[in-house]
Amino acid sequence: MIARLITWQSAQVGLLVAPPNWETEIKVSLELPTDVAKKPITFAESRRNFAQSARYKMTWTSYLSNAADATELRIFLTRVRGESIFAPLWPDVCETTAATIVGATSFTTFDRPVRSGSNWLIAAPDFSTWEIVTVTGITGSAGAWTITISPGAVNAWPSGTFLYPLILGRLDQRPQPEQITDETLQTDFTIKESSDFTYRVTTTSITLPTVGSNIPAFASLLKWDVAPNFSRPLDWTEMPDVIYEQVGFLRQEQQRAYDHRTPRGQELEFYQADRDSISKIEGFWRSSLATTLRFCVPTYRGDLRMLNDTPGGATLIQCEKSYFSDPAREIQPGDPFIALIDAASNVTPYQVSTTDLPNETDLTATVNVAAFPAATTIVSHLLLARFAEAMLEWTYTTPYLATTRLKFVELSHEYSSDYLSSILLTEASDTLITEGGDILITEATSVLPATLPQPAYLFIFNEVGIAVTRYTSYENTIVVPSGTYAGTYTPAPFSFDKLKVGLKLDQEKLEIKSFKFTGNPLNKMWPFALDSILTVEIVEVDAVTPSSATAVSRFYGDVWSIDSDYKMQAVPFGNLFDRKFPRFLLSVSDNYTQFSPPTHISESSFQYTGTLPSTIDTTSQVVTVTSAGGFAKGVSFFAGGWMETGAGATLEKRSILESTPAGTNQVRLYLDRPLIKAVASAAMVFYPGYDGSIDQCDTKFSNRINFGGHAYIPNINPGVKAIKPKQTKGGKKA
Repeated sequence: MIARLITWQSAQVGLLVAPPNWETEIKVSLELPTDVAKKPITFAESRRNFAQSARYKMTWTSYLSNAADATELRIFLTRVRGESIFAPLWPDVCETTAATIVGATSFTTFDRPVRSGSNWLIAAPDFSTWEIVTVTGITGSAGAWTITISPGAVNAWPSGTFLYPLILGRLDQRPQPEQITDETLQTDFTIKESSDFTYRVTTTSITLPTVGSNIPAFASLLKWDVAPNFSRPLDWTEMPDVIYEQVGFLRQEQQRAYDHRTPRGQELEFYQADRDSISKIEGFWRSSLATTLRFCVPTYRGDLRMLNDTPGGATLIQCEKSYFSDPAREIQPGDPFIALIDAASNVTPYQVSTTDLPNETDLTATVNVAAFPAATTIVSHLLLARFAEAMLEWTYTTPYLATTRLKFVELSHEYSSDYLSSILLTEASDTLITEGGDILITEATSVLPATLPQPAYLFIFNEVGIAVTRYTSYENTIVVPSGTYAGTYTPAPFSFDKLKVGLKLDQEKLEIKSFKFTGNPLNKMWPFALDSILTVEIVEVDAVTPSSATAVSRFYGDVWSIDSDYKMQAVPFGNLFDRKFPRFLLSVSDNYTQFSPPTHISESSFQYTGTLPSTIDTTSQVVTVTSAGGFAKGVSFFAGGWMETGAGATLEKRSILESTPAGTNQVRLYLDRPLIKAVASAAMVFYPGYDGSIDQCDTKFSNRINFGGHAYIPNINPGVKAIKPKQTKGGKKA
């Protein structure tokens, strides 16, 4: 088998198992939606992530050596359209070490995967036999890993069976197979993860180290300690610290310079031959939320060279003479932090002060330094940094050999919570003390800037008086436990652009993009099935700890229009600016809506009860209801009124266009649109209409005294002299 459409969880999905040609590279990449913005003038960074899990993509080349496989693939590619695709994560294959029986719930394998999801494929090496299972746990140690599944396996499997984690998604680009011979072909596949949160691919959990107590201010930050194959500095100067502008025709450009420290950068290349180190790198990247969170990373360069071994139990580190300790050098915020890397690539961070001597540079640590031999120890700078890119890409040449390049950028603005002439502020002192050739920096550095919350946007749709639906554009369900926004918000396709604001309030609007799905309240905009005004409120909460107390309402307004592409427009003030001004007009028609407060009468006083027919025609706008009170009224008595039936989510309101008595104790109502949710023989209420005339105000409602119009105003304003048209004399042309 190469590719088939299968039924999985009552849905049709594609299973693509065209094996990779390991003579070509397999690429596995993952990215996270993040945003990094620079604050004006200060250029401090504001970083946020908008998801918990990364999005994976896998690319591989497959060579099909026979006509049967080639034909099967062609048929699959011509048939598959909108179906989701299952594909094995080829680099994470696991091979069993023992046979299993039917119903087995655990498999012992040589190794564990770097990444996996809940769905796995158990298959023979040639995929002649296979089944999809749900993995619930991976435990054990090297050479004896146990993969637990639930429920048990359908088949008995021999030793040497392959287990593959599955990625669920879609073909990122339609494959274009290249015919090699009349029977064989070769093609490239790229599958992009696109699935519910439940079926996501995750990195196998692994313990990550922290900086520790040697640097109290950084103690809880993650510490990078995976040695690279190659290290390259990326210190650059294109940061916009200086802005040049040509003013007039002067020979010298005008400049606006900002006194910011240029951040250091580093690129590390990794060539990993074991899954543990691959898991550690990928897990570190995911734990740091791509470009979002800060951590500490050594440069892995010999930035300074030790002169003598450190004996242990002392604080002095003697190094070769370096410009690093020159008192005239401009101090950088990351100067006090270094890392000692031993021959086994263990990273030990220290916070130091420097002393400039004639023949050496001395570093004095704030704590005792362990014993390190000068010949094999690397003294490197320790950067407070983040990842420079929101994507991590692995290139595999075998299931165990993978390479990647990672770029780090220093967070020079975040070494301290404030700046004073580029000096680190401290709890004990806010000055740099210079005595002779010594540069002293006090021991305790200031608190790091707070990390921004992880935003999640909630969409609250309220069909006023009918139903409230709650959705989130976040990847996972958000539960607000209590307060104004309490409720469960399920993931759904909603996104919004910037709110257009200005001095003209009637032109403010917000565009929201959605998609058709079952339960989408915007679906009611198409068949005009709304029974009330539909409002939407967009609320931002912290995805990790959602709370009404910290929630921020970003927008509130009425859903106003929608197009065929499910692009919706919402306005913050409804039809407020469409109302007539002045509101009270000189007119023979009533200015007041009947039953509104100025009329001083209640709709309940003019309510008529009835019963719907035993059969409801959901395509007809005519309904005949049983009501003795309504039957007693004349033709058109209820025209212009409305009817109601049901309650809550089943409530329906319809305008009455016309009415007439029918049969015995029945009234035929002509509605503006058919009833959809109404229950046969259910109770209903309806109300008389009002045409705004003083006659109906008197005869129907006995409310002449509260008539809000000017019943006897003339059609022509008597204070304005009418214009008489001037008669022109006719004549013949000469």
